[in-house]
Amino acid sequence: MTTASLSSTTLVQSQINGFGKLLKPSVFQPTYTRRAIRTVVKASRVDKFSKSDIIVSPSILSANFAKLGEQVKAIDAAGCDWIHVDVMDGRFVPNITIGPLVVDALRPVTDLPLDVHLMIVEPEQRVPDFIKAGADIVSVHCEQSSTIHLHRTVNQIKSLGAKAGVVLNPGTPLSTIEYVLDGKLFVSLVKGILDIWLIVKHCNFHVLECCDSTVVDLVLIMSVNPGFGGQSFIESQVKKISDLRRMCVEKGVNPWIEVDGGVTPLNAYKVIEAGANALVAGSAVFGAKDYAAAIKGIKTSTRPVAVPA
Repeated sequence: MTTASLSSTTLVQSQINGFGKLLKPSVFQPTYTRRAIRTVVKASRVDKFSKSDIIVSPSILSANFAKLGEQVKAIDAAGCDWIHVDVMDGRFVPNITIGPLVVDALRPVTDLPLDVHLMIVEPEQRVPDFIKAGADIVSVHCEQSSTIHLHRTVNQIKSLGAKAGVVLNPGTPLSTIEYVLDGKLFVSLVKGILDIWLIVKHCNFHVLECCDSTVVDLVLIMSVNPGFGGQSFIESQVKKISDLRRMCVEKGVNPWIEVDGGVTPLNAYKVIEAGANALVAGSAVFGAKDYAAAIKGIKTSTRPVAVPA
């Protein structure tokens, strides 16, 4: 090899290395950059409530938005437990409602949990905004026309410090959520034996602890087709609630089981008997003359006593 060729080769390699000298293959070690993974942990307003009780979560979809703050304070004083916030985008459902700004405005009005139900396409893009605004529970639909990567989105919600819920439309089977109902919440740091060996040999890192826990904190069964308030209760969903409760028992998990749509003091006993413990009610509360009586009527709803013929 000529001197010119050697100089040229050395120059090119020096430029590639960026340090003016060659690195021997035998001493070269790959550099791994670890992305920081942070999970926000904060005291949850939701944890103050017992799953052995019946929770009533009035939906502000049925409130008078000209007096929204006043009405939320009124239902708070009347004894409701959570505040249900229905978010619709006009794409996943045929209606458009509210965004994070309303949640942000409600946060200082009440200290009750804000139970946010996202009926939108690609909810993962909006989840951080709603949690930052003050949402305590964020529920996303399991249907792929809404949430493409359900497990990822559920973990996103939890990593930001909120409770994560999944929602099923009346026509959606329970099998859709089987693999997010329980399991280990974990982050895969490496793939392949070689990568694991290299990181263990050359890097100082901590493996994230895997927790045997429910991935989903809440399952919401829609007992109406989402999009509008004031619809009639779909009776077939009672069996779905019962089947969900049985599935949870079999898996050894205990998420909140919430029901939304057409729930009133007259029929709430059906979903309570089936295993639900969180009931969303819109017009049944906001349309009542006495908020406290309506809320109490839902909580204490019982099957009518049969009158002997």
